[in-house]
Order: sequence, then C-alpha cells, then structure tokens
Amino acid sequence: MNNSKKAKLRHEKIRDLLQKNDVMKIQDLCRICDVSIATIRNDLTYLEKIGVLKRVIGGAVSTEGTCRDTIYASRINLFKEEKEKIARYVVDHIIEKNMTICLDAGTTNQYIAQALMEKDIPCKVITNASNILSTLIKSKNIEIHLIGGKLNKEHNAFFDRKAIEQAEQYKTDIYFLSPNGIDSHCISLSSRQEAIIKRVFIENANKVIVVADHSKFNRNAGNYLMDVEDVNEFISDTTIDG
Repeated sequence: MNNSKKAKLRHEKIRDLLQKNDVMKIQDLCRICDVSIATIRNDLTYLEKIGVLKRVIGGAVSTEGTCRDTIYASRINLFKEEKEKIARYVVDHIIEKNMTICLDAGTTNQYIAQALMEKDIPCKVITNASNILSTLIKSKNIEIHLIGGKLNKEHNAFFDRKAIEQAEQYKTDIYFLSPNGIDSHCISLSSRQEAIIKRVFIENANKVIVVADHSKFNRNAGNYLMDVEDVNEFISDTTIDG
C-alpha cells in the first residue's frame, strides 16, 4: 500500500474517532494509528485545513456537526485529570479566606472555579469568563465580579475594549494565569486580542501564578504575554506531589 493510500485511511480513521469521541489526544491517535507524532501532526494540519477538525493544545476536536460551544467543551476535557489535580492544589493550598483573585477564561481556571465552588471559600473572584460566572453563581460565600462587554463565543469570554476598561478598575491579590504556551523565555497566548486584557490582569495583580498542565510547556503559542522570570509561581500537574 502506498503512502498516499495509507494517509487517506488514517484521515478517515481520525475523522471516525473524533465523531465518536468529540476530542482526541495526539498521543492516543499515535497509538491507535501506530504512527509517529510528526505524522499525526501532519494529518491534523491537513484535516484542519479542509475544515473537519480544530487543532487544540495536545490534540484535536471535531468540527463536523458541532458548534463553538461544543468545541470549547471538548477543549476543557483535554487533560481533565491533570487540570483537576492543579485545581485541587490551588484551592487547598493557595486561595485563602477573604482574598481577591482573578480567574481568566483559560480551561484550567474552569476547574479551579469548580473546586472553589465545592469548598465555598469566602473570597472575591474577578473574571471575564461567562462559564466561571455560571459555575460560581450559586455560591453563598463567593463574591463575583464579571467583567463584561461583547461575548467572544469561541472563548466564552469578554475581552473587547469595554471589558479591558472594566478590568483596569480591579486590583487583585492573585491572578491565576492560564496560558496556551510556556517556553524557556516567555508565556504566550494563541489570541492576540485576549493577550491585551490578560496584560491588564497581570499589571493589577500583587502576584501572578501560572496554572498549566504539562502540554502547555516547551511551546510558543504565537502572542507574547510576559517573561517567564516575571511569573511569581508555576503550578502544574508535574510539580505537584501525589
């Protein structure tokens, strides 16, 4: 069988897997298709170009018969256990009573919001993420401040000019920054527009803690956010014991 035929069969296999599961990790696709990471990445690049999937960090989500909300939900489910581990650590060891914290629209922060809701620690949460508002809204002890404006439905977040102006009004004890990429030099995001509001969060925080699963490391997402040396603390599934 020639390489072109093998590639076509792999593409059909990947499409079938994504339609059944909505989301697939690169490592799982490599194992199932019995090919290298480089080969799978080339396959995903091609399939994204023809519109059947969307590449996300560490994997891909199906766009066939899905809406943007489904894509966001699928992205949240990538590295779910790792993000839950980070969230538990943050709520158990970092967030204290009466703190003012900022949670951006990164998927790891959604898990932090869920863990915070379960413990219902009395604190103030500043966020520009609609899903974090939905998670915390029934809390008795958590005071929520939603930064609003025009909703970006793909990110479930507000980061237009109106949102940026509102963000400038809030000072926080800790900003939990959930980025798309971390390399030896800088923290980066895939969205240039979202980077603008996150820089405001950084400037107005007494402390910046990066929360990210292992898939975000050793990669650059394209839009510079801040230098690695300016981050106060990193919390990842690989740095937490147990």
